[in-house]
Amino acid sequence: MRPHTASIVWDLGRYQWHDQEWMAARKQRQRFEGPMSIYEVHLGSWRRKLDPIGMRWLSYRELAERLVPYAREMGYTHMELLPIAEHPYDGSWGYETTGYFAPTSRYGSPDDPSAQI
Repeated sequence: MRPHTASIVWDLGRYQWHDQEWMAARKQRQRFEGPMSIYEVHLGSWRRKLDPIGMRWLSYRELAERLVPYAREMGYTHMELLPIAEHPYDGSWGYETTGYFAPTSRYGSPDDPSAQI
């Protein structure tokens, strides 16, 4: 994050996936002949949170806990995340990408303890 804009390489080999059940059931849930309704959302502007120092973006974990149930309740079957790649200028909403293969650190890092749940 600005003003510290150097690249960071994370060791992702430590991460343990816990999605075997979801992956096994995915084939039945995502059928080509089934209906599809896509919710297009920009993570940084969907909702914000007031904390002691002012308004802030929600973390990836907070977004997962709030956005997924919201989209499901609204009847959406899929979500399209508007640019989540790293970018230097907040006002560009991610459309002026500098890190094409790097999810932005604005909403958290791979070492976020809650992301390991």
